[in-house]
Amino acid sequence: GSIDPASLKDIPANVEVGQMVPQLDILSQASVFITHAGMGGTGEAIYYGVPMIAIPQMEELGLTVLAGKPEEQAITARQIKKLGLGCAFLDKKAITSEGLKAAIVKLLTEPSYKETAHAFSEDMRSLGGAKASAEALLAYLKQ
Repeated sequence: GSIDPASLKDIPANVEVGQMVPQLDILSQASVFITHAGMGGTGEAIYYGVPMIAIPQMEELGLTVLAGKPEEQAITARQIKKLGLGCAFLDKKAITSEGLKAAIVKLLTEPSYKETAHAFSEDMRSLGGAKASAEALLAYLKQ
């Protein structure tokens, strides 16, 4: 992102900071994913079976409601929580380091989150991916 990693202070030795990271490579090894709950990253986390901590970012811009409808990231965050795929912090201004740590520990220690993420991953992987989607779309268009 736009933050210079060198400007960050007190980074623990077990934390790697970079402006850009290979997200799919990391997700394939991750135990927990902290996400803004956009559809791309959420789908990738589901594919890899990684429980999520959802922190929608659009609220900061005052865009929680667009055209009378709740903003997409907040909706996705609520669904992540509702489906047992992780935790959601809908008010990012209320997050504390203790609260974030508690959410991480919860996802790492309560087996239901990993089990649910794994079940969703298996379901997603069974669907055939982009090739099956394209074939279904072409079949529909031929009707």
